[in-house]
Amino acid sequence: GGKVTPAGSSVNEGNDKTFSIKPNKGFHVAEIKVDGVTIFEDRKGPSTPNDGTAPPSPTDPNLEISGTSKIYKYTFRSVQQGHNLEALFETDTFALHIIKNGQGSGIGESIPGGISCGDSCVGIFPYNSNVTLTTTGDEGSVFDGWTGKCKKGAASSCTMNIKKASSITASFARAFKLSISVSGSGMVSSSPKGLVCEESCSQQIKENSVVKLKAKASTDSTFFGWTGCTASSGGACTVSMAADRFVEVAFV
Repeated sequence: GGKVTPAGSSVNEGNDKTFSIKPNKGFHVAEIKVDGVTIFEDRKGPSTPNDGTAPPSPTDPNLEISGTSKIYKYTFRSVQQGHNLEALFETDTFALHIIKNGQGSGIGESIPGGISCGDSCVGIFPYNSNVTLTTTGDEGSVFDGWTGKCKKGAASSCTMNIKKASSITASFARAFKLSISVSGSGMVSSSPKGLVCEESCSQQIKENSVVKLKAKASTDSTFFGWTGCTASSGGACTVSMAADRFVEVAFV
């Protein structure tokens, strides 16, 4: 997590000796002890991010922060006896904010845990950790995309590598339910992808989207017709999602 330099040293009696306490990247000084007694502590608890850049002011006059860095210096003054200097380091932690946007609603969650909310919220994660975010739209809503620096994954997932305080926006749109009933032996697929029906099925579709359905009869069946389409031609059906829609397809 860090080091104290010089690692061990002798000094002539009556002289001063200064040591540097430097954390490695992604760490900060959490505690400093002199002769077993804590003279400095920077711990904020699991619910508060801490990267060591806003520490409490040292109360020991022999301890000072080196400029605006996270490096500390401790000076033993007019040394008359042996002393021990110990430093403890902890991993930096940062806040990741999820901001909700849009006219829909839903839940955002994280792996590892820390975020689970239906509104804007924040989680605290260690430096260099990979956090995978997922969303689930509420009834009448669908997830409508991420805005921010993250690696998009399958479905609604998004992975971020945490190296500083970050934020990302999850958008949810209003949606209507598209229900499909299949009569006979065949299947229906959709464009955009998402629906594959051999019997009855349904899905929430973003408001005002246009869904194209395609009917495919089984080897021993024939496509017969659609009902409930906005427009249709043969085995193709177009549905405009301005309200809940119910579509039937028949095979004989």
